Amino acid sequence: MKSEELGSYQGLVAVGGDGMFQELVSGILARRARGDPAAHRIRLGHIPAGSTDAVACTLHGSRCAVTSALHIALGDRLALDCGRVAAAGGEGEGGAASVRHFVCLAGYGFMGEVMRHSERLRWLGPGRSDKSKRGIIPNGHLSDGRMYLVLVSAVRHHHFLRFLLRLASRGLVDRCTPHVRVIPITAMRLSPLPGGHSVGGCLWDAAAPASAWNVDGELLYDCDVEIAVQRGAVEVFARGPETGPTGAQAGGRGNSSGAAGRR
Repeated sequence: MKSEELGSYQGLVAVGGDGMFQELVSGILARRARGDPAAHRIRLGHIPAGSTDAVACTLHGSRCAVTSALHIALGDRLALDCGRVAAAGGEGEGGAASVRHFVCLAGYGFMGEVMRHSERLRWLGPGRSDKSKRGIIPNGHLSDGRMYLVLVSAVRHHHFLRFLLRLASRGLVDRCTPHVRVIPITAMRLSPLPGGHSVGGCLWDAAAPASAWNVDGELLYDCDVEIAVQRGAVEVFARGPETGPTGAQAGGRGNSSGAAGRR
């Protein structure tokens, strides 16, 4: 689409899963980087039609397609942070690092392995995914310029299962178990150790030298990455999740096992 044609629209809407919205975000940010003025004025919308619809839960606190469409029709406006993942070993334009973006999560280890081997379970539909009742980050904000680094040390399987159950019922809390750290950050880098590294029980194949990144539902097979928050990178047709009596958000975002996630 030429810049003149793009400039004639108020917004672009992705109808599909989280990966479709991620492609839309990445495309708009790439055009901005090339100096396209029309890309700075475009607002983005998302009507959920995927298997998990984490983006819709993040923006509206609900995966209801009608709710998303109403926010678009009303012309609601909300700034949204984006995470930028630059993979050093990727094949970007002109030999530069390959760049991807996320608005929900980027997870390495357990989250990457779940994504890699869950494709065969798509026939289960939304039932194969769970949603935290209070949101993954109950007090998170959609445009505060922060993400949360969640580090889960090597533990036995039953300890990790306990962490996942707490995540579903209470959201992320630092030191919710002795093996979990939740650290607010604005940027991070993960570099592989010489000769590879072991993430043990997090891998489907325990003998494999590395895992993969799950970037909003898309796999990235590169361990050497830099991740940073781009505050208010895009504007979306949304108002944000409603808050309950305790101020907890109805929807949230995050991840586990060595991961960085937006709220």
